[in-house]
Amino acid sequence: MANIEVISKHIEEVPHFFEFTKNDFVADCPGMANLDYDPFPDKKPQDVVRKEIIARKLLLHATLKGELMDIRPGVRITIAGHDFAVTSAESNISIQNDQDSTVEVEGQAFLTSTEPLKLLAQLREALATNRCNRPIQRSIKAPAETYIYMAPDLKHSLCAFLDILGFSAVVEQAYTQGKQAHLLAEMTGVLDKAAERVRSAGERLPMLSVKFFTDNVVIGYSYLNKWAIPELMHLCELLADFQFEMACAGHFARGGVSIGTLAVNRDLVFGDSLLKAHRLEDREAQSPRIILDPVLKDTILQCFSSSNGAWRSTWSVRVMLDVDGYLFVNYLAAAYEPGPISQGRVMYPNEDKLQIHRCQLESHLKNTRREPPVWSKYFWAANYHNTFCENLGFKQCRIDDALLRPQPLHLT
Repeated sequence: MANIEVISKHIEEVPHFFEFTKNDFVADCPGMANLDYDPFPDKKPQDVVRKEIIARKLLLHATLKGELMDIRPGVRITIAGHDFAVTSAESNISIQNDQDSTVEVEGQAFLTSTEPLKLLAQLREALATNRCNRPIQRSIKAPAETYIYMAPDLKHSLCAFLDILGFSAVVEQAYTQGKQAHLLAEMTGVLDKAAERVRSAGERLPMLSVKFFTDNVVIGYSYLNKWAIPELMHLCELLADFQFEMACAGHFARGGVSIGTLAVNRDLVFGDSLLKAHRLEDREAQSPRIILDPVLKDTILQCFSSSNGAWRSTWSVRVMLDVDGYLFVNYLAAAYEPGPISQGRVMYPNEDKLQIHRCQLESHLKNTRREPPVWSKYFWAANYHNTFCENLGFKQCRIDDALLRPQPLHLT
Protein backbone atom coordinates (compact mmCIF):
# COMPACT_ATOMS: atom_id res chain seq x y z
CA MET A 1 0.00 0.00 0.00
CA ALA A 2 3.06 2.29 0.13
CA ASN A 3 2.55 3.43 -3.46
CA ILE A 4 -1.27 3.34 -3.44
CA GLU A 5 -3.30 6.44 -2.60
CA VAL A 6 -6.94 6.13 -1.51
CA ILE A 7 -8.96 8.85 -3.21
CA SER A 8 -12.34 7.70 -1.86
CA LYS A 9 -13.76 4.58 -0.28
CA HIS A 10 -17.01 3.02 0.87
CA ILE A 11 -17.01 -0.07 3.10
CA GLU A 12 -20.21 -1.98 3.78
CA GLU A 13 -20.75 -5.01 5.99
CA VAL A 14 -22.98 -7.69 4.44
CA PRO A 15 -23.82 -11.37 4.97
CA HIS A 16 -22.05 -14.01 2.86
CA PHE A 17 -24.38 -16.68 1.51
CA PHE A 18 -23.67 -20.25 0.47
CA GLU A 19 -25.96 -22.29 -1.78
CA PHE A 20 -26.56 -25.95 -0.90
CA THR A 21 -27.86 -28.35 -3.53
CA LYS A 22 -30.14 -31.33 -3.02
CA ASN A 23 -27.17 -33.62 -3.55
CA ASP A 24 -25.41 -32.01 -0.56
CA PHE A 25 -28.22 -33.36 1.64
CA VAL A 26 -29.04 -36.76 0.16
CA ALA A 27 -25.56 -38.05 -0.75
CA ASP A 28 -23.80 -40.27 1.80
CA CYS A 29 -21.26 -38.26 3.75
CA PRO A 30 -19.01 -39.69 6.50
CA GLY A 31 -19.27 -37.82 9.78
CA MET A 32 -22.70 -36.37 8.97
CA ALA A 33 -26.23 -37.61 9.54
CA ASN A 34 -27.40 -39.60 6.52
CA LEU A 35 -31.06 -39.28 5.60
CA ASP A 36 -33.28 -42.29 4.93
CA TYR A 37 -35.77 -40.18 2.97
CA ASP A 38 -35.80 -37.49 0.29
CA PRO A 39 -36.56 -34.09 1.90
CA PHE A 40 -36.81 -32.43 -1.52
CA PRO A 41 -38.69 -34.89 -3.76
CA ASP A 42 -39.51 -32.27 -6.41
CA LYS A 43 -35.92 -31.12 -6.88
CA LYS A 44 -33.12 -32.43 -9.11
CA PRO A 45 -29.74 -33.41 -7.55
CA GLN A 46 -28.02 -30.19 -8.63
CA ASP A 47 -30.91 -27.84 -7.76
CA VAL A 48 -30.23 -25.30 -5.01
CA VAL A 49 -32.51 -26.11 -2.06
CA ARG A 50 -31.06 -23.95 0.74
CA LYS A 51 -29.31 -20.60 0.74
CA GLU A 52 -27.78 -19.85 4.14
CA ILE A 53 -25.65 -17.16 5.75
CA ILE A 54 -22.28 -18.72 6.59
CA ALA A 55 -20.19 -15.63 7.36
CA ARG A 56 -20.03 -11.83 7.53
CA LYS A 57 -17.83 -9.88 5.16
CA LEU A 58 -16.89 -6.34 4.21
CA LEU A 59 -17.42 -5.10 0.66
CA LEU A 60 -15.11 -2.38 -0.59
CA HIS A 61 -15.79 0.17 -3.32
CA ALA A 62 -12.85 2.54 -3.70
CA THR A 63 -11.08 4.89 -6.06
CA LEU A 64 -7.31 4.45 -5.89
CA LYS A 65 -4.16 5.90 -7.43
CA GLY A 66 -1.06 3.79 -7.96
CA GLU A 67 0.76 1.42 -10.27
CA LEU A 68 -1.72 -0.60 -12.30
CA MET A 69 0.19 -3.82 -11.66
CA ASP A 70 -0.25 -3.25 -7.91
CA ILE A 71 -4.03 -2.80 -8.25
CA ARG A 72 -5.50 -5.76 -10.09
CA PRO A 73 -7.88 -8.66 -9.35
CA GLY A 74 -6.31 -11.23 -7.06
CA VAL A 75 -3.98 -8.92 -5.12
CA ARG A 76 -4.59 -7.86 -1.52
CA ILE A 77 -4.73 -4.27 -0.37
CA THR A 78 -5.03 -2.95 3.18
CA ILE A 79 -7.60 -0.21 3.75
CA ALA A 80 -9.03 0.93 7.10
CA GLY A 81 -7.21 -1.87 8.89
CA HIS A 82 -8.68 -4.69 6.75
CA ASP A 83 -7.00 -6.81 4.08
CA PHE A 84 -9.25 -6.78 1.02
CA ALA A 85 -8.94 -9.24 -1.85
CA VAL A 86 -9.49 -7.25 -5.04
CA THR A 87 -12.28 -8.82 -7.11
CA SER A 88 -12.44 -6.24 -9.90
CA ALA A 89 -10.42 -3.24 -11.05
CA GLU A 90 -11.35 -0.74 -13.78
CA SER A 91 -8.73 1.78 -14.88
CA ASN A 92 -9.54 5.40 -15.74
CA ILE A 93 -6.53 6.49 -17.80
CA SER A 94 -5.79 10.22 -18.00
CA ILE A 95 -4.39 11.16 -21.43
CA GLN A 96 -3.12 14.56 -20.26
CA ASN A 97 -1.31 13.37 -17.14
CA ASP A 98 -0.61 9.77 -16.22
CA GLN A 99 -0.36 10.83 -12.57
CA ASP A 100 -4.09 11.64 -12.61
CA SER A 101 -5.08 8.11 -13.67
CA THR A 102 -7.23 6.23 -11.14
CA VAL A 103 -8.56 2.72 -10.63
CA GLU A 104 -12.11 1.84 -9.53
CA VAL A 105 -11.75 -1.15 -7.23
CA GLU A 106 -14.12 -3.66 -5.68
CA GLY A 107 -12.95 -6.11 -3.02
CA GLN A 108 -14.01 -8.17 -0.04
CA ALA A 109 -12.64 -9.09 3.38
CA PHE A 110 -14.17 -11.79 5.58
CA LEU A 111 -14.81 -10.93 9.22
CA THR A 112 -15.64 -14.50 10.22
CA SER A 113 -14.49 -17.87 8.95
CA THR A 114 -16.53 -19.61 6.24
CA GLU A 115 -17.44 -23.14 7.27
CA PRO A 116 -20.09 -24.47 4.87
CA LEU A 117 -19.41 -28.11 5.79
CA LYS A 118 -19.99 -27.41 9.48
CA LEU A 119 -23.30 -25.72 8.67
CA LEU A 120 -24.26 -28.52 6.28
CA ALA A 121 -23.71 -31.04 9.09
CA GLN A 122 -26.08 -29.03 11.30
CA LEU A 123 -28.70 -28.82 8.57
CA ARG A 124 -28.54 -32.55 7.84
CA GLU A 125 -28.80 -33.32 11.56
CA ALA A 126 -31.85 -31.04 11.83
CA LEU A 127 -33.55 -32.79 8.87
CA ALA A 128 -32.78 -36.22 10.35
CA THR A 129 -34.16 -35.16 13.76
CA ASN A 130 -37.28 -33.65 12.22
CA ARG A 131 -37.89 -36.93 10.38
CA CYS A 132 -37.90 -38.75 13.71
CA ASN A 133 -40.03 -36.18 15.55
CA ARG A 134 -42.41 -35.22 12.74
CA PRO A 135 -46.07 -35.90 13.57
CA ILE A 136 -47.94 -38.55 11.62
CA GLN A 137 -49.32 -37.29 8.35
CA ARG A 138 -53.05 -37.35 7.91
CA SER A 139 -55.09 -36.95 4.74
CA ILE A 140 -57.74 -34.24 4.57
CA LYS A 141 -60.30 -35.02 1.92
CA ALA A 142 -61.91 -32.24 -0.05
CA PRO A 143 -64.61 -32.67 -2.70
CA ALA A 144 -62.22 -32.08 -5.60
CA GLU A 145 -58.83 -33.14 -4.25
CA THR A 146 -56.90 -34.89 -1.53
CA TYR A 147 -53.74 -33.41 -0.08
CA ILE A 148 -51.41 -34.28 2.74
CA TYR A 149 -51.39 -31.94 5.73
CA MET A 150 -47.97 -31.61 7.39
CA ALA A 151 -47.56 -29.64 10.60
CA PRO A 152 -44.88 -26.98 10.13
CA ASP A 153 -41.72 -27.27 12.24
CA LEU A 154 -41.05 -24.77 15.01
CA LYS A 155 -37.72 -23.08 14.29
CA HIS A 156 -35.58 -20.70 16.28
CA SER A 157 -36.56 -17.45 14.61
CA LEU A 158 -36.67 -13.70 14.67
CA CYS A 159 -40.15 -12.34 14.05
CA ALA A 160 -41.30 -8.88 13.01
CA PHE A 161 -44.96 -7.85 13.31
CA LEU A 162 -45.99 -4.62 11.55
CA ASP A 163 -49.22 -2.63 11.49
CA ILE A 164 -50.12 0.21 9.11
CA LEU A 165 -51.38 3.17 11.17
CA GLY A 166 -54.87 4.47 10.54
CA PHE A 167 -55.71 1.86 7.95
CA SER A 168 -59.16 1.06 9.38
CA ALA A 169 -60.16 4.72 9.30
CA VAL A 170 -58.99 5.03 5.70
CA VAL A 171 -61.03 1.97 4.68
CA GLU A 172 -64.16 3.28 6.45
CA GLN A 173 -63.78 6.66 4.76
CA ALA A 174 -63.35 5.01 1.36
CA TYR A 175 -66.58 3.02 1.80
CA THR A 176 -68.43 6.13 2.96
CA GLN A 177 -67.33 7.96 -0.20
CA GLY A 178 -67.88 4.97 -2.46
CA LYS A 179 -64.16 4.80 -3.31
CA GLN A 180 -63.35 1.35 -1.91
CA ALA A 181 -62.29 -0.04 -5.30
CA HIS A 182 -59.94 2.89 -5.86
CA LEU A 183 -58.41 2.42 -2.38
CA LEU A 184 -57.91 -1.29 -3.00
CA ALA A 185 -56.06 -0.61 -6.25
CA GLU A 186 -53.97 2.12 -4.62
CA MET A 187 -52.99 -0.02 -1.61
CA THR A 188 -52.15 -2.97 -3.85
CA GLY A 189 -49.74 -0.80 -5.82
CA VAL A 190 -48.20 0.75 -2.69
CA LEU A 191 -47.68 -2.60 -0.98
CA ASP A 192 -46.27 -4.23 -4.11
CA LYS A 193 -43.66 -1.48 -4.44
CA ALA A 194 -42.79 -1.28 -0.74
CA ALA A 195 -42.60 -5.05 -0.29
CA GLU A 196 -40.64 -5.76 -3.49
CA ARG A 197 -37.32 -6.20 -1.72
CA VAL A 198 -38.82 -8.15 1.21
CA ARG A 199 -40.66 -10.53 -1.12
CA SER A 200 -37.58 -10.96 -3.29
CA ALA A 201 -35.52 -11.89 -0.22
CA GLY A 202 -38.23 -14.33 0.86
CA GLU A 203 -38.09 -16.06 -2.53
CA ARG A 204 -34.29 -16.30 -2.48
CA LEU A 205 -33.75 -17.19 1.18
CA PRO A 206 -35.46 -20.31 2.56
CA MET A 207 -34.94 -19.05 6.12
CA LEU A 208 -37.14 -15.99 5.45
CA SER A 209 -40.96 -16.15 5.53
CA VAL A 210 -43.27 -13.25 4.68
CA LYS A 211 -47.03 -13.02 5.29
CA PHE A 212 -49.34 -10.11 4.41
CA PHE A 213 -52.92 -9.88 5.71
CA THR A 214 -55.17 -6.79 5.77
CA ASP A 215 -53.04 -4.04 7.35
CA ASN A 216 -50.50 -6.35 8.99
CA VAL A 217 -47.19 -7.86 7.92
CA VAL A 218 -45.38 -10.77 9.59
CA ILE A 219 -41.77 -11.60 8.72
CA GLY A 220 -40.04 -14.65 10.16
CA TYR A 221 -36.28 -15.16 9.90
CA SER A 222 -34.95 -18.50 11.17
CA TYR A 223 -31.38 -18.74 12.42
CA LEU A 224 -28.83 -21.32 13.52
CA ASN A 225 -26.26 -19.34 15.50
CA LYS A 226 -27.14 -18.55 19.11
CA TRP A 227 -27.36 -14.75 18.91
CA ALA A 228 -28.74 -14.38 15.36
CA ILE A 229 -26.63 -11.26 14.78
CA PRO A 230 -26.24 -11.55 10.96
CA GLU A 231 -29.93 -12.38 10.52
CA LEU A 232 -31.04 -9.49 12.77
CA MET A 233 -28.84 -7.06 10.86
CA HIS A 234 -30.31 -8.18 7.53
CA LEU A 235 -33.88 -8.12 8.91
CA CYS A 236 -33.45 -4.53 10.14
CA GLU A 237 -32.25 -3.55 6.67
CA LEU A 238 -35.31 -5.14 5.02
CA LEU A 239 -37.68 -3.54 7.55
CA ALA A 240 -36.15 -0.10 7.01
CA ASP A 241 -36.59 -0.40 3.26
CA PHE A 242 -40.26 -1.44 3.62
CA GLN A 243 -41.10 1.19 6.25
CA PHE A 244 -39.45 4.02 4.30
CA GLU A 245 -41.20 3.15 1.04
CA MET A 246 -44.56 2.97 2.82
CA ALA A 247 -43.97 6.30 4.60
CA CYS A 248 -43.06 8.04 1.33
CA ALA A 249 -46.42 6.82 -0.01
CA GLY A 250 -48.18 8.35 3.02
CA HIS A 251 -48.69 5.14 5.02
CA PHE A 252 -46.73 4.99 8.27
CA ALA A 253 -46.11 1.69 10.02
CA ARG A 254 -45.23 0.65 13.53
CA GLY A 255 -44.15 -2.74 14.78
CA GLY A 256 -42.07 -4.96 17.01
CA VAL A 257 -39.24 -7.44 16.49
CA SER A 258 -38.69 -10.34 18.89
CA ILE A 259 -36.88 -13.66 19.11
CA GLY A 260 -38.07 -17.16 19.99
CA THR A 261 -39.64 -19.93 17.94
CA LEU A 262 -41.88 -19.71 14.89
CA ALA A 263 -43.65 -22.03 12.49
CA VAL A 264 -44.95 -20.79 9.14
CA ASN A 265 -46.77 -22.54 6.31
CA ARG A 266 -49.37 -21.48 3.74
CA ASP A 267 -52.21 -21.56 6.32
CA LEU A 268 -50.59 -20.88 9.68
CA VAL A 269 -48.22 -18.59 11.57
CA PHE A 270 -47.53 -19.83 15.10
CA GLY A 271 -44.95 -19.23 17.81
CA ASP A 272 -43.93 -17.26 20.87
CA SER A 273 -41.74 -14.89 18.82
CA LEU A 274 -44.93 -13.80 16.98
CA LEU A 275 -46.79 -13.24 20.26
CA LYS A 276 -43.97 -11.14 21.68
CA ALA A 277 -43.55 -9.13 18.49
CA HIS A 278 -47.29 -8.41 18.36
CA ARG A 279 -47.27 -7.39 22.02
CA LEU A 280 -44.45 -4.92 21.35
CA GLU A 281 -46.35 -3.43 18.40
CA ASP A 282 -49.68 -3.25 20.22
CA ARG A 283 -48.59 -2.05 23.68
CA GLU A 284 -45.18 -0.43 23.41
CA ALA A 285 -44.44 0.99 19.95
CA GLN A 286 -47.26 3.61 20.00
CA SER A 287 -45.62 5.81 17.34
CA PRO A 288 -44.63 4.86 13.76
CA ARG A 289 -41.49 3.02 14.81
CA ILE A 290 -40.44 -0.63 14.77
CA ILE A 291 -38.99 -1.40 18.19
CA LEU A 292 -36.75 -4.28 19.19
CA ASP A 293 -37.29 -6.71 22.06
CA PRO A 294 -35.13 -5.77 25.09
CA VAL A 295 -33.41 -9.15 24.70
CA LEU A 296 -32.29 -8.14 21.21
CA LYS A 297 -31.26 -4.72 22.51
CA ASP A 298 -28.91 -6.35 25.03
CA THR A 299 -27.42 -8.51 22.28
CA ILE A 300 -26.85 -5.53 19.97
CA LEU A 301 -25.31 -3.36 22.68
CA GLN A 302 -22.99 -6.17 23.72
CA CYS A 303 -21.99 -6.68 20.08
CA PHE A 304 -21.60 -2.91 19.62
CA SER A 305 -19.32 -2.50 22.63
CA SER A 306 -17.08 -5.48 21.86
CA SER A 307 -16.81 -5.32 18.05
CA ASN A 308 -14.52 -3.58 15.61
CA GLY A 309 -15.24 -0.38 13.71
CA ALA A 310 -17.12 -2.03 10.84
CA TRP A 311 -19.67 -3.78 13.08
CA ARG A 312 -20.12 -0.66 15.19
CA SER A 313 -20.66 1.58 12.17
CA THR A 314 -23.18 -0.87 10.69
CA TRP A 315 -25.27 -1.02 13.87
CA SER A 316 -25.11 2.75 14.29
CA VAL A 317 -26.82 3.00 10.89
CA ARG A 318 -29.35 0.18 11.35
CA VAL A 319 -30.88 1.22 14.70
CA MET A 320 -31.34 4.23 16.98
CA LEU A 321 -32.01 4.54 20.72
CA ASP A 322 -35.25 6.29 21.68
CA VAL A 323 -35.88 8.34 24.83
CA ASP A 324 -37.86 5.50 26.45
CA GLY A 325 -34.92 3.12 26.14
CA TYR A 326 -36.17 1.08 23.17
CA LEU A 327 -34.00 0.53 20.13
CA PHE A 328 -35.91 1.12 16.90
CA VAL A 329 -35.18 0.52 13.22
CA ASN A 330 -33.60 3.61 11.70
CA TYR A 331 -35.75 3.47 8.58
CA LEU A 332 -34.62 6.80 7.14
CA ALA A 333 -31.23 5.16 6.53
CA ALA A 334 -32.99 3.52 3.57
CA ALA A 335 -32.76 6.94 1.89
CA TYR A 336 -29.06 6.25 1.24
CA GLU A 337 -28.28 5.19 -2.33
CA PRO A 338 -25.03 4.47 -4.21
CA GLY A 339 -23.49 7.50 -5.86
CA PRO A 340 -21.99 7.52 -9.37
CA ILE A 341 -19.01 5.24 -9.95
CA SER A 342 -16.87 8.30 -10.69
CA GLN A 343 -17.24 9.22 -6.99
CA GLY A 344 -16.13 5.84 -5.72
CA ARG A 345 -19.63 4.41 -5.23
CA VAL A 346 -20.03 6.19 -1.91
CA MET A 347 -23.54 6.00 -0.43
CA TYR A 348 -25.38 9.33 -0.42
CA PRO A 349 -28.78 10.27 1.10
CA ASN A 350 -31.42 10.87 -1.56
CA GLU A 351 -32.58 14.40 -0.79
CA ASP A 352 -35.61 14.11 -3.06
CA LYS A 353 -36.93 11.15 -1.07
CA LEU A 354 -36.33 12.94 2.23
CA GLN A 355 -38.35 15.87 0.86
CA ILE A 356 -41.18 13.47 -0.06
CA HIS A 357 -41.08 12.05 3.48
CA ARG A 358 -41.20 15.61 4.87
CA CYS A 359 -44.24 16.52 2.74
CA GLN A 360 -46.12 13.40 3.81
CA LEU A 361 -45.50 14.15 7.47
CA GLU A 362 -46.48 17.81 7.14
CA SER A 363 -49.75 16.72 5.51
CA HIS A 364 -50.52 14.29 8.34
CA LEU A 365 -49.64 16.89 11.00
CA LYS A 366 -52.06 19.38 9.43
CA ASN A 367 -54.87 16.86 8.94
CA THR A 368 -54.76 15.40 12.47
CA ARG A 369 -54.54 18.61 14.54
CA ARG A 370 -58.01 17.97 15.98
CA GLU A 371 -57.09 14.41 16.99
CA PRO A 372 -54.33 14.80 19.60
CA PRO A 373 -53.77 11.03 20.14
CA VAL A 374 -53.21 10.58 16.38
CA TRP A 375 -51.31 13.87 15.93
CA SER A 376 -48.80 12.85 18.63
CA LYS A 377 -47.79 9.81 16.56
CA TYR A 378 -46.85 11.98 13.60
CA PHE A 379 -45.16 14.47 15.94
CA TRP A 380 -42.82 11.66 16.98
CA ALA A 381 -42.09 10.83 13.33
CA ALA A 382 -41.50 14.50 12.53
CA ASN A 383 -39.07 14.87 15.44
CA TYR A 384 -37.22 11.75 14.24
CA HIS A 385 -37.16 13.14 10.68
CA ASN A 386 -35.70 16.48 11.82
CA THR A 387 -33.09 14.77 13.99
CA PHE A 388 -31.98 12.63 11.05
CA CYS A 389 -31.81 15.59 8.66
CA GLU A 390 -29.94 17.79 11.18
CA ASN A 391 -27.30 15.08 11.61
CA LEU A 392 -26.83 15.15 7.83
CA GLY A 393 -26.74 18.95 7.69
CA PHE A 394 -29.87 18.90 5.50
CA LYS A 395 -31.65 21.89 7.07
CA GLN A 396 -33.59 22.39 3.85
CA CYS A 397 -35.40 19.06 4.54
CA ARG A 398 -36.56 19.99 8.04
CA ILE A 399 -40.25 20.05 8.87
CA ASP A 400 -41.65 23.50 9.63
CA ASP A 401 -41.34 24.13 13.38
CA ALA A 402 -44.74 25.89 13.37
CA LEU A 403 -46.37 22.51 12.69
CA LEU A 404 -44.63 21.02 15.72
CA ARG A 405 -45.64 23.83 18.13
CA PRO A 406 -49.34 24.52 17.58
CA GLN A 407 -50.40 27.45 19.75
CA PRO A 408 -53.82 28.69 20.94
CA LEU A 409 -55.03 31.95 19.41
CA HIS A 410 -56.67 35.02 20.95
CA LEU A 411 -60.16 35.89 19.75
CA THR A 412 -60.10 38.85 17.40
